[in-house]
Amino acid sequence: MKKRSVALVLTAVIIISLYFAFNKGLFNAFFDVVFLNSSELTQYAVPESGKGTGFFRHSYESLDETGKQAYALILQSVKEHPQRIRIPKLNSEQLNAVFLALSYDNPGMLCLGSDCRLISRGGKHYFIPTYSESVDICKARTLQLEEEVAKIKAQALEYKGDYEKEKFVHDLIIRNCNYTYDTEKPNVNSAYGAIIQKEAACEGYSRAFQLILAKLDIDVRLVTGKAVDEIEGTVGHMWNMVVLDGDNYFVDLTWDDPVSQESIIGYSYFNVTGDMIKATHLQIQPQIECVAVKHNYFVKENRFFNDTDSYFENRVKSAVGYAYSRGEKSIEFRFNSRATYEAAKEKMINGDLIRNAYELCGLIKKNSGFTLNYSENISALTFRLYLEA
Repeated sequence: MKKRSVALVLTAVIIISLYFAFNKGLFNAFFDVVFLNSSELTQYAVPESGKGTGFFRHSYESLDETGKQAYALILQSVKEHPQRIRIPKLNSEQLNAVFLALSYDNPGMLCLGSDCRLISRGGKHYFIPTYSESVDICKARTLQLEEEVAKIKAQALEYKGDYEKEKFVHDLIIRNCNYTYDTEKPNVNSAYGAIIQKEAACEGYSRAFQLILAKLDIDVRLVTGKAVDEIEGTVGHMWNMVVLDGDNYFVDLTWDDPVSQESIIGYSYFNVTGDMIKATHLQIQPQIECVAVKHNYFVKENRFFNDTDSYFENRVKSAVGYAYSRGEKSIEFRFNSRATYEAAKEKMINGDLIRNAYELCGLIKKNSGFTLNYSENISALTFRLYLEA
């Protein structure tokens, strides 16, 4: 009897298989009902973006209307880690654009994997995501990240202007996060890695900066391209662009974090123009015009020089004294050209300018011997003095 039952089942399976083999449309419908639980496209809301929302979705705005619809449908569902999400039909180029937009606009979205695919059944289309962690781990880490960002936001709000808030966040991330070249380590390319684990690669730094500034209502986005790295040569890289008083500025936290000097925070790449960054950053995407200098660190702090006249000398003495009185371990200056840079370096190293500055602030005694410690970033035309004798 058992053998007869098995035979009947196998016969039924063969008949069904043959039936669907000659009726593809019916098979697709059967697949939708049984496996995909197909339904009409769900309702969706346009994702929040802009001042007061905590998000600046520049990549979303660059999508076509079908891409925007898919983006919105995926965004509202993906946090629950569904196996599939029904979306409108996309070609491969559109799918790639939507996937990148979701990643670039949402630095707090932690668990969406590095790839996805689209399947079509019975005239319906489904986004098939991958996930880096389980839904429970992802929710726990997201909550942990949100709580820490809220604390940082509260601290930043003690500062009055957007420049001051931005500088606070820039300094906090650099001070607390250790850079790693190992991009295969878990979470180092995420805001979670930079803020919670305190270890990140360039992508983690950039996403952390984006996440916090957006919560502070400062327009910010990710920028990608190539960087001329002294160790690895020309490599893929990520940094940020911010908008202050309607003007665009590039910011690269990774390159402002001297790996060999943990106690030092750099500003060579803080609110710079396209001309300032192009010596070391190439193939910049998106192509954004950054020409303003009002909120460049060196302009703002009165440490940018076009020549080496008496004003330069007086300003250096004053800046050294002020930095030393605040307990700062170093001070940076920037110059408008290589010629000005070399002339200033000559005065500081071979002249009496730094001796006089150190004597005035009490770092050394008059006419005493001292060791001048400095470092150079010739590409950025910046010169750093270490305030030690």
